[in-house]
Amino acid sequence: MNSVCRQKIKDSRCLLFFVIILLYYPATGNVWRCQQHNFRAERGISMCDCVHGSVGVIAMITAIATIVIALWQWEQRRKIRRAEFVKELVEKLRFDDELAEAGRIIDHDLQNTTFTADFYKDKKNELRIDKYLAYLSYLCYLIEAKLITDNETQLFGYKIVRVLESSLVKGYLWNLMRFSEVRLGVKCSFHNLITYGMKHGRIDKDFMTNRNKFPKVLNF
Repeated sequence: MNSVCRQKIKDSRCLLFFVIILLYYPATGNVWRCQQHNFRAERGISMCDCVHGSVGVIAMITAIATIVIALWQWEQRRKIRRAEFVKELVEKLRFDDELAEAGRIIDHDLQNTTFTADFYKDKKNELRIDKYLAYLSYLCYLIEAKLITDNETQLFGYKIVRVLESSLVKGYLWNLMRFSEVRLGVKCSFHNLITYGMKHGRIDKDFMTNRNKFPKVLNF
């Protein structure tokens, strides 16, 4: 995402420089011609005035048309880069082996399971689920920061909702949140996923304040 933002800034600066050049030269050219003409004749309007005026108008119209075309081309490139960025997000979520397997485990195997200490017995699944939750939390950050549109959010909405419906996941998130706050004094790594769930009614409003919301599994 940082590369996309940097490219947008770079394009904007190049476009601004281009606009300044287009407007600067016709304007300075007209000033120079006016000064030259005033030096030659202080009164009356000559044919040269008309020609110079016409050239200036044509130059300005050409500059404006060029700017419009440049803006249109920039917008098209921006849309293409944005589509490619969203495509990368979707492909990673759906086709990354570990993320896809973690999604399947949560969606099917553990959907009606509560969070207990047994969760930590399978280290491989624990790491997969951590990676999956971290990725979804990143997507929630992009959504809340308005870096992903509402229409694009629909591409990830199902996965996020299914995770936040899982009793095991909510118990796990609550324990991690409390551990991070009490033992470390920092926010949980999945804070964006938690706040997104609370904002959209997928997690109870007292999730952060109720100290007995879920069974205490971690040592805090």
